[in-house]
Amino acid sequence: MATKDKQGRAYAKLSELRAGAMVKVDGDFTCLEPWTAHEVKQDAAGVYVECQDGKHHLNGQADDGEHCIGIYPT
Repeated sequence: MATKDKQGRAYAKLSELRAGAMVKVDGDFTCLEPWTAHEVKQDAAGVYVECQDGKHHLNGQADDGEHCIGIYPT
């Protein structure tokens, strides 16, 4: 699985994301503005960022269970 994007930027690791952390998202999300920073929040379903649709849970970005594709630590 990919741990970095084509430009060599490391993806955020799900195991390291906690409420209050900041992440940036790339341009592949329809519910989030490209390259904007978002505060990570947490609920019973896991960590997420607020988006135009409500909540975008980040565990859905981790195809390998760890690296969140399109999500970058700040």
